[in-house]
Amino acid sequence: MSLQLLNDTNVVPILLSVYIATHWSSGKEELHVENNCDDVSFTFTCDQGIHILEPHAKWSHKFSSGSRAMKTMKSVAIIEARHRGRQLTADETHLVFKRNDVSWTVKVEKWARENPGTVIRLALGDPSEILSDPSAFFG
Repeated sequence: MSLQLLNDTNVVPILLSVYIATHWSSGKEELHVENNCDDVSFTFTCDQGIHILEPHAKWSHKFSSGSRAMKTMKSVAIIEARHRGRQLTADETHLVFKRNDVSWTVKVEKWARENPGTVIRLALGDPSEILSDPSAFFG
């Protein structure tokens, strides 16, 4: 089962996994963002910078606490998506969360349903407009 923020057959899905893994030996929490698409790349911003994920690429960052990892996860905003090189608009795509850690993903999906736009923001448009006021995403 996956969460679809929009449900339209004429749109391109962005398949992604977002989860926090605990490294028991080091006591660190690691946030992962994974692009599970075959032909969609996307750019996202968060309080750790701007990152481009090509198909099947991953990004991760270690934190000393789960609350810090959660804060960064909530700051993730997809600001650009490309399907086979063509830039997509917000009307042409939707997010589909793929499960990695089932219990964690269920919590993320439940939160997303109850609080639309607070877990992963699909903010496609002119990146210069979006990045000119990052407080809109990191508030």
